[in-house]
Amino acid sequence: EDYKEIAEDLRKEISNLGSRTEVLENKTDELCTAQNEIAEKIMKLEEDNKSMRSKLADKEDRSTRNKLW
Repeated sequence: EDYKEIAEDLRKEISNLGSRTEVLENKTDELCTAQNEIAEKIMKLEEDNKSMRSKLADKEDRSTRNKLW
């Protein structure tokens, strides 16, 4: 092969690597976004769970007090 063919092959490989890198970067961005959304949902569920447990404990306390009277 002459130098022009080698240079053209290298250019094609570099272009291909650039395209593949772009795909990976896009996938990484999508995964980061999904992870952030999941983390937010988990935090909301933890808050809801804490609130419900508190309400349940309060109802149990009231029920116990009502039985004692």
